[in-house]
Amino acid sequence: MPAQKRAAPASSETNGKRSKTDKPQKYYGVHKGHQRGVYRTWAECQKQTSGFPGATYKSFTTYKDAEIFAAGGNPSGGGKSSKPKATRYYAVASAKRTGIFTNWDDISDAIIGTKGPKYKKFETLHEAFAYMKQWGEPNVVAKARAQWGKYLGGETSSSDADPPVDFLEIYTDGSSLGNGKANSRAGVGVWFGPGDERNVSERLEGEVQTNQRAELTAILRALEKTPETRSVRIYTDSTYSRDCVTTWYKTWESKNWKTSIGGEVKNKDLVQAIRKKIVSRAEAGSEVEFVWVKGHSNNAGNAAADRLAVAGAHMSLPAPKHSAESLAAVGARKGWPPVKETRETGRVNQSLFPTHNEPYLDIKSESEPEFKVESESEDESGDEIPWGHNE
Repeated sequence: MPAQKRAAPASSETNGKRSKTDKPQKYYGVHKGHQRGVYRTWAECQKQTSGFPGATYKSFTTYKDAEIFAAGGNPSGGGKSSKPKATRYYAVASAKRTGIFTNWDDISDAIIGTKGPKYKKFETLHEAFAYMKQWGEPNVVAKARAQWGKYLGGETSSSDADPPVDFLEIYTDGSSLGNGKANSRAGVGVWFGPGDERNVSERLEGEVQTNQRAELTAILRALEKTPETRSVRIYTDSTYSRDCVTTWYKTWESKNWKTSIGGEVKNKDLVQAIRKKIVSRAEAGSEVEFVWVKGHSNNAGNAAADRLAVAGAHMSLPAPKHSAESLAAVGARKGWPPVKETRETGRVNQSLFPTHNEPYLDIKSESEPEFKVESESEDESGDEIPWGHNE
């Protein structure tokens, strides 16, 4: 509704200054918003533009110019106007409140006081939504999709839009009993679904039996179990593992895999192996998406992967892969029966040991490497000892 002409002041100011109530009336032309039109207050303008992707609006000192702008024309009047304001999108993936917002004031209170919030400002809605998919939990992403879905689908049909990709969903987890202690034992769990033959439950290989190596190994196993042409969505409760293979590796590569103090990046071998798989899949036209889930939070997939990992931690420690030829040679000299193939849950391995109940051997006397088994004692009281990301 057009504003009424303002009447002349009943009396003039004795000090020659304009009072606050005599400020010129502003008219806000909204060309692109929830409802196009001319509005007389900033609050009304905000109501029509807040949350609208790519909203365009200007303020004018005359109603006519605002009306022309709202209709898509180019006002020629001499009224002072502001520059069109571009919408900014604030993606909040982890905080007291989550979602995609267009007004910082709406979310500042949710960010302040939150420990380790994840948020970022973007110029486009699609960039903001991509950030939510990368860092948000499934329910957070679903909420953002429900809120902005019609704009994501309608604005563009480019690759920015939510792609119609058929993802195979896989849950991974690692477990370390007595993590960080001398006799710790770690297990790897990968869950594709109930009774799926691809499910993995195995003992972590190698001398270093940490939770972080187990988590990374689980991701690697998930990629090994699926064709390169198949897009996969991997759920993990390890932010360390996710960040290693999606973010931190870039810094490490630029520093030749050295930390800020010149040391070797921990678990470099696993991070590099996973990155190689991801790059290979990208070249094959498939995608790898990582989703963080909170551990021990009644998520069925995460709970299943956790059970597989814990079971794996209770298994015997496999001999190093590089020792296969050495053990086979010793076995031949000692007349052992042929090596047999054994199947563990979800994984086929070549047994490095004889078919009869032979103990681990000290084959040092045969001029071969010596292999030892970790202690069978269990300690489930150990918590994960974070390495940091060793930049």
